This record gives sequence, structure tokens and C-alpha cells, in this order.
Amino acid sequence: MSPGSVLYTFSISVKVTEKDSDSSGGGSSSGGSTGTAMPNTGSGTNPGTGTNPGTSGNTQPQGCVSDTVGNFSVKGSYQYKLTSTNGQAPVVTVSNSNFRVVLASQNGNDYFFKVYAIGAVGQTCDVLVNGVKVSTITASEVYGGVMSDTTAPFTVKKGGSYQFKLTASSKPAMTAGSSSFRVEYAGNSGNDWFFKVYAVGNAGDGCGFYVNGAPFTVAVAHISE
Repeated sequence: MSPGSVLYTFSISVKVTEKDSDSSGGGSSSGGSTGTAMPNTGSGTNPGTGTNPGTSGNTQPQGCVSDTVGNFSVKGSYQYKLTSTNGQAPVVTVSNSNFRVVLASQNGNDYFFKVYAIGAVGQTCDVLVNGVKVSTITASEVYGGVMSDTTAPFTVKKGGSYQFKLTASSKPAMTAGSSSFRVEYAGNSGNDWFFKVYAVGNAGDGCGFYVNGAPFTVAVAHISE
């Protein structure tokens, strides 16, 4: 950080309005739910693409060297190469839940992190490496051509349900990452596809939801009393 500059930290909260679930809309819950946007990490594959880099407001992080420092648009996904200079793995985060970041692979001191756009086209986020902003990215396309109306974590009452709306040109597949939730297809309206998830586990159980076998969760839910 340059002398005289100020670092601001933002917290984003998302509240999901409680309403009856049907195939006329997404993001609804029969048991009431709330969510708070947060970054996500994991593991994945396949380099992506970005366009129009710019360097305003971005710097190289401490402890590693990034092959990309700049602002640009992302067509679904983009891969960073980070070379560690201190023998430690870099820590990569994104500033909101419209994007996901995963560790794709490692080769010696080179770490490859991939960022995925999963929110609406036009959404932006900051990419931070070891706490330093290296990029602000904008989604020009969503990964896999599927946009979810829900990307932030949320809660569902035990025995309740929640409905996702996935927008895509063809029917996507949604799966639950654990047996604490059951996923059922609930119909479609044009390019909007609706999936209901049922909280069949116990209070405190958590579950990630995956679309079309992607290597990251589109959202994470927990069961409340």
C-alpha cells in the first residue's frame, strides 16, 4: 500500500425474503432464510480468459508475484499464476459472492488459481492476493452459461425448503453435496429453470449445491431449528 493511502473493508449482507415457493420465481423459501455474501475457496481446473487489462489501483502482493495485475472483463473464468517468493502458498479471495475462486493446480512454487463468474453479467468484484488487491474484474459472461439467482450462503428451517432459479439456454443439473438436503426439479418458464432444495437433515447441518458438475458450490445452505 502506498504512503497516505487508505484501505477500506466492505461487508456485504444479503437477505432472502420469505415467501411461498412455486415455479413462478426463484430465491424463495418455505422455512425462511437469510444469507451473507462471502468468498469461497476450493479446487478446480481449466484456464479461463479475460480481456482489456488495466492497472489502476492494483499492486503486486507481498510474498508472491502475480502474472496478472490489472482490471479486465472475464468470459466465465480466468486463471492467475502466482509464484511464491517466501515458500508459502498464496491466499486468494474475492470480495463478493458473485464470483468464486479455487486452487486449480500447483507446480513447485507456481500456484494456479481460477476465478469463476457465477452471478449476473456486469457484476464486478476485487481479487485479493495475500490481502492486496491485484484486480477488479467484471463478468462479461457467466461460467457454463448458467446464472443463479442465489450465490450467497443462506439458512433453511428444518423440514423447510428453498427454491433456486437458474437461467440458462438449456436445462441445467443441480446436485446437493450432502444428504442433509434433497434437490428436486420444479419446472421452468422459458430459460428460467427452478430447483427446490429440501432440508431433510438436522439443525446445524450444512450443504453446498453444484450446477452441471462445476468444481465449486453455487451456494451453501445450513439448516436451522
